[in-house]
Amino acid sequence: MKRYLYPALVFFSAILLLSCGRSEEDRAVDELVREASELVKLAERERERKVTEAEYLEREALERLEQAVALYPASPRTTRLREGKTRIGPYTFSEFQEKVAAQDQARASSGQSEEVDPLADILGQAGDLAGRPGPPYFQAGVLARLAAAYSRRGDIPLADEFFSRAISAAESVDTPYYKVLALSEMAGQYVLLDREEEAGELLLEARALAEAIEYPFFRSGAEAVIAARYLEMGAEEEALEIIETVEEPYYRAWILLKASGALIEAGKEDEARALFDQARTAAERIEDPVFRVEIITDLAARAARLDNPAAPELLNEAYVLAEALEDSASRAGALARLASCSAKLDRTDEAIDNLERAIAEAGTIEDNLFKDLVLMEIAECLAAMGDYDRVLEIVDLIEVPRFKALSLAALAQSCLDAREEETSIEFAGQAGEAALMVENPHFRADILIRIAGCLSPRLPVPILPEVAAAASAESATVPPTDEAAPAPPSD
Repeated sequence: MKRYLYPALVFFSAILLLSCGRSEEDRAVDELVREASELVKLAERERERKVTEAEYLEREALERLEQAVALYPASPRTTRLREGKTRIGPYTFSEFQEKVAAQDQARASSGQSEEVDPLADILGQAGDLAGRPGPPYFQAGVLARLAAAYSRRGDIPLADEFFSRAISAAESVDTPYYKVLALSEMAGQYVLLDREEEAGELLLEARALAEAIEYPFFRSGAEAVIAARYLEMGAEEEALEIIETVEEPYYRAWILLKASGALIEAGKEDEARALFDQARTAAERIEDPVFRVEIITDLAARAARLDNPAAPELLNEAYVLAEALEDSASRAGALARLASCSAKLDRTDEAIDNLERAIAEAGTIEDNLFKDLVLMEIAECLAAMGDYDRVLEIVDLIEVPRFKALSLAALAQSCLDAREEETSIEFAGQAGEAALMVENPHFRADILIRIAGCLSPRLPVPILPEVAAAASAESATVPPTDEAAPAPPSD
């Protein structure tokens, strides 16, 4: 996407310097024209591969131009657009209108506008994107999630085909740690579909691989993820057996807390309390301050669930640790996590205060990647609290297209979980729009699968973008090697 956006940014920066006196209407028209031009460029690149996707992008571009003309008729920029003095790619406005109208008429005449299954179309796009070249670790995970989505739709043959492709991709992963994660991801999808036998076979292979990982931090991370999958299967005995082998304090505390939660759900509170105590002991040995504040915050939430009187003490400790973090990104992330904890404990005022502080800290983060990750966590907390308007304000601040789309998809899922289905459909549509700008094919496929999972068959499905905008293997992010510590697992 950089190769598309940087020339545009340079051009419009020059325009800005030459016309600082532009009105708000002029700026709005310029932005709509810029978006339309960008979509036309993407459409031209895509046309050779799949005409229907190029045509969709062009319809999106025309929508922006017509919006500019309708909303800002008095702007000189709009006048130039109507008169053909502003071009969108190779076209004037009227030429572009005629081109898109002709395409739509041709589609209607050929019957292509007949009734379509939108969910099947979305999953079909995801399957096309997931099959593109890229790191097998990413590909395996996306293919497994796609297989599970087809299985839930009742298309078992297609689901089995994608599971087979996922397993092939996972077997080609060279790094043992990432191969364990890929196998565990597939096992998790099988568990969700009540296919425990297949899940168990994959986890046995993952366990053998994990035992051979040389570095203790990676080995503990792999073992913790495998144990988590066994907990999801309800196989507590196997999970606890693996947990005993997890040595690294952070991962040990993390998986003990997960096991404690699973035992609470199973009605085994005494055993859950024993695991909680072990997790607290492990947390005392965590040296990294960022990991430590995360675990202490989770311990506070779990203590409250178990009516453990240590909950306030742990929460205060987490606050002290958060304040002591040296960089703004770590502080903002810790405050957002504390806000989530406070919200779960029905300490709403405290949660709101922590969120405001996290937002303020996030505004001082210079690195866009870290800033967006913090904003995603803030948005997730606000969504859990049901403050959807504020969530959208935060999402608008996110600059990385993938993170913006993921946040909107997560928001759609939160609304669906809260049985606010019409709102969920609306946010799913916005996530699809945001996915247009995600270059990496496997990341984009993952977003589409999430969107498909949010759409309820009881309601009309929004028209989602056919997001096969120019993406290639070179744009795929390569996962880190064993030379760097992996990101901790999400809870």
